[in-house]
Amino acid sequence: MSQDYNKNINPSHYTKGISVQEFNYSHDRNDLAGNCIKYLARYDVKNPEDPLEDLYKCKQCLETLIDFIESDIEINKLTVEKIQKVIDNQDRQNMDKFFPKINE
Repeated sequence: MSQDYNKNINPSHYTKGISVQEFNYSHDRNDLAGNCIKYLARYDVKNPEDPLEDLYKCKQCLETLIDFIESDIEINKLTVEKIQKVIDNQDRQNMDKFFPKINE
């Protein structure tokens, strides 16, 4: 019984060289990136009759990861712009305090 259970946990497509889990852990890969690596590592071994199945799974994870990273970049860019506006506004206020406006 335990032999069958172990076979289900560690199928042959996961036991060549370093395991994908060990690799992902040692390289601090998140779930999406780790799943991409997993699907690429096994696509032609797990189901040789239909290797596209895991490649499509990898593609879906990769596209989702790209979307997350792109949205983070946009959010970070907007945050930097907002911070810069606050700094610029604060600089103008400080300049007004220390240097009276010429036209007044």
